[in-house]
Amino acid sequence: DIANGSCTYSPSNTANPTDSGCQTWENGVCKACSTNWVFNAKGICTPVSDLCKTFDSTGNCLTCYIGYDLSNGSCIFSPSNNAKPTDGGCANWDWKNAVCIACSTNWVFNANGICVTVNDQCRTSDKTGACTGCYKGYDLQNGTCVFSTSNTAHVSDAGCKTWDWTNNTCLTCSQRWVLLNGKCVEVSTQCQDYNSSTGACVSCYLGYDLVNGSCVFSPSNNAQPTDLGCKTWANGTCKECSAFFAFNSNGVCTAVSDQCKTYSGLSCTSCYNGYSLVNGSCIFAPFNTHPSDAGCSLWDWNNQVCLKCA
Repeated sequence: DIANGSCTYSPSNTANPTDSGCQTWENGVCKACSTNWVFNAKGICTPVSDLCKTFDSTGNCLTCYIGYDLSNGSCIFSPSNNAKPTDGGCANWDWKNAVCIACSTNWVFNANGICVTVNDQCRTSDKTGACTGCYKGYDLQNGTCVFSTSNTAHVSDAGCKTWDWTNNTCLTCSQRWVLLNGKCVEVSTQCQDYNSSTGACVSCYLGYDLVNGSCVFSPSNNAQPTDLGCKTWANGTCKECSAFFAFNSNGVCTAVSDQCKTYSGLSCTSCYNGYSLVNGSCIFAPFNTHPSDAGCSLWDWNNQVCLKCA
């Protein structure tokens, strides 16, 4: 500024433009507005609505962004924002043109450009929605998967545990069945143990003999135990004697004396009334003949005393 014939630093150098939307400011006047700002009637930069996509020199909207409609130079919220796609199977909807660009998985465009669902029984399908492959249990017929007649079929191998319906073969057999030449064969019920690969018996239940991988009825089944006092007989030997029989030194069941009340082995441990225990045997007691009290009516033979006189 000129002051007394000298130029001094102007206070205006630290001043800001009075027009906040101005891009080019000269001599206290705005020469050009910033982007998306326009001069109003008073020459002041005024912001254009953020909803305008394009606008004229006065700031009126000419076009709007998606979701807004042009009304008298302004962009207003469009009622279509609350709308839903008209195609329920659409994965990618073009809101601008209100058309579906891509259908969802397992949906295809029909002749009218609308997404329609592919049949649930289709494992694979072409672009028209026709089935090209089906899930198990369904057969492909003219682009459609129909319920297969094989669903009502029974397993052809009665001994099969795990059946492969695709190839109609047995994968594993049930217990006590073995897979031979692709078919389950039952193991003989006489086998106690068997070869899991061949089904041949390796041991038999009692009463059967092992002969060439088979269990045959044993001749011993018709034999009688050789020990008549035996209670439990197995494999040609006595395992347990009957009551009042005991093993002798030869392992044969021998009858215990009838006079033994209790016994251990073949030796008596107590005797019935009228018998005395002598060296493991019960012998006739000498006092069995007459009571020692001639006037006794009721004699206690155990204790050799009179219980009641005559």
